[in-house]
This record gives sequence, C-alpha cells and structure tokens, in this order.
Amino acid sequence: MPKETEAADWKGFYEALARTQKFLPGFDGAEEHRVRMVLRTFGGPARSALDVGCGDGYLCHVYKNVLRVPRVAGVDCAGAHVRRARSTFPGIPFVQGDIYDLAFGDGAFDVVSAVEVLEHLEDPARAFAELARVAAREVIVTVPFNEEPKRRLCPYCLKGFYLDGHIQRFDEPRLRKLAEDAALRVRRIFVYRPWEERRPMRKLYSPVKRLIFPEDFRSGGWLALAGEKAA
Repeated sequence: MPKETEAADWKGFYEALARTQKFLPGFDGAEEHRVRMVLRTFGGPARSALDVGCGDGYLCHVYKNVLRVPRVAGVDCAGAHVRRARSTFPGIPFVQGDIYDLAFGDGAFDVVSAVEVLEHLEDPARAFAELARVAAREVIVTVPFNEEPKRRLCPYCLKGFYLDGHIQRFDEPRLRKLAEDAALRVRRIFVYRPWEERRPMRKLYSPVKRLIFPEDFRSGGWLALAGEKAA
C-alpha cells in the first residue's frame, strides 16, 4: 500500500465523484465490457447474487433481468450511487455499506461480485476475505491488469494524488493468491482486452502481435477471476 494513502479520505473522495460519475451504458462506454466480463465468468444458474461496489446498479439489473437471478442486491460506499441505483432500477435493494464490513450473514448469497473495486482499496486482502465470507458458492472480481498506479500533482493544492483512485497493482499471481488466501479455489482467471472486443480483427491478429510485441500484452485491459467456495 502506498504510504501516501494512509490518511486519505477515500469515502469523501468517492462520494464527491459519484455526484457526477455515472456507471451506466450511455454514460460510461466501459460499462458494457465490465458486464461482459462477468457474464463470461459467471458459474451458472444462481438463486442469489450480491454486487459490492455496485455503482449505479447496472450489473444488478443484468443479474436480475438477463441471468434471471431471483434475489439480487447491491452495495456501494457512495450514497449518490445508491440513490441513483434505487431510482434507475426500482425493485432491487441497494444499500450504502463498507466492503470491509458487509451487513450480511455468512454465505448469504450464491454469487458475490466486486467489479473494478480492489484496485481502489488500501487492504484488498481483507476485502477479499469479506467477499468470500458472504458468498455461498463463488466470488467474481475484476481489476485492471498489471496497471501501475499513476501518481500526479494537483495544480491547485499542490498535493499528490493517484489517478482514478487506483492505488493497487494486480497481475495474475497476486490476484490468484488473494483468492486462495480467502480459502477459494480459482475456477477461472483470464485477461479481457476491450479493444479486441470492439474490433474482432484485432483478436485474430493478437497471437501474431504477441510474438512480435510481447510487451504490449504485459499490461492493459482487465483481469477477471472466479473463485469457488469449498464444498
């Protein structure tokens, strides 16, 4: 964890950001890709699902109305996101909460997801353990793939800050270890590159490009993991 984050008011930061930042198709072009990653990772029919760091609730909507999960809920640390999710997707319960202390019992949901969340946290191991605690079947997480946290200097207050609030870097070994330390068996882990999804020819060309320019594949895109609870 970068030392500069120890006294950061992250809850205040994300609350302020949520007033203008919308994680909905039409407002954020990456939202469809985040959902597509989860759909590829989902382990089959489920009776219940919880999305932690749910933003404006679009993934919860997909759980309920596309995957037909009967019981769905969402949690976010920002009240502005929770209020917008309730307004946009009525009928799905959304609550404001803390990923380190989720207000649900052990094994309360078949599937628990955290999409683009862990890179923002000072203690991702503690958060992963809490996700695993409330999951009965599996945990799905996605993070930027091997992205180096980018520190910048604010031109107004002359204080340092991390771009997009990203303070953690994840490659496959680190994410896999977090899952295993939370007593999960990794069922699937893969890198998702949005530019290949938008342009199919790039996916066909990727094996050749990987041989010629291997450095282009060492970071970028997202890393998705599904970890199963022990039977």
